[in-house]
Amino acid sequence: MVVASPRISLSTRFLLGVSLASWLSMPVSALNVLLARIYPFSLGAVLDFACGLTGAVPLAMLVYGYVKQHPIHRWE
Repeated sequence: MVVASPRISLSTRFLLGVSLASWLSMPVSALNVLLARIYPFSLGAVLDFACGLTGAVPLAMLVYGYVKQHPIHRWE
């Protein structure tokens, strides 16, 4: 893995590690947003917003990356 490579500086490895951890936890965060609809309980407005943001932002970035990867104007 690139994150464990000794050739990369420690600060870059830290940022790559945080990015890897966020992408690995994205399914859990997105599932939490869906399960909150089925089994509602209040954690407070700030924590509810943070959980929703944690699940929504990586999912939106995934869709954006997929759209950017496949160009729309390829048949013109």
